[in-house]
Amino acid sequence: MRAEFRSSKSKNYWKNSKSCALFEHEYEIELTDDQWKEVANNVETCLRNFYASDIYDGLKSHPRHAWLEVEEFSSFHLDNARIT
Repeated sequence: MRAEFRSSKSKNYWKNSKSCALFEHEYEIELTDDQWKEVANNVETCLRNFYASDIYDGLKSHPRHAWLEVEEFSSFHLDNARIT
């Protein structure tokens, strides 16, 4: 998370669209160190809660090939038609 923060602060997302881009960095919104720490702690709490959730357990039970790729969104089938 720290490496992604530094990458965003350096605006590396302009060179690599797959890198982290934080709103605050793009629009040069100043936050104090304490505000950034609060955000980081909130992210960590949310991730820990998600990984400990029943929803995540349910997701893990599905085979990988049954997942719909959101980032790549290559294709999927709907009523016997391939959607790309």
